[in-house]
Amino acid sequence: MKTVVFPIILAAMLCSTLGCTTACINTKMKSWEGGHKSELIRSWGLPTESRSDGLGGEVYVYNWSSSYTTPGEWKTTIGPRRYGRKTAFSRTYYPGQTFTVKKYRAFWIDADGYIYAWKWKDRKE
Repeated sequence: MKTVVFPIILAAMLCSTLGCTTACINTKMKSWEGGHKSELIRSWGLPTESRSDGLGGEVYVYNWSSSYTTPGEWKTTIGPRRYGRKTAFSRTYYPGQTFTVKKYRAFWIDADGYIYAWKWKDRKE
């Protein structure tokens, strides 16, 4: 029973964690709506880029990247027993892979300095 329950619990925990990522980012970004740009700068620092929004306001853009490496793993292949000989096997090591995630956050700010819209995107490379 334990062998069946553990994978189910593990899968549920992973799904809830991975599914929360988008919702959590959306919640954090939405919390800035109506806030003043001075608070944004105090919290996030100066933007990477600042543009006009075409309506007398600005668009603050924040870009950065982060990296992570998946763990390596050993795989063992076991061959069939032939002609009374011992079973053959081989072990192969597959190194981990490193991925970079580019992160983009943008905030639209009206002429009075208040945030009225936002957008975010993460891209794995």
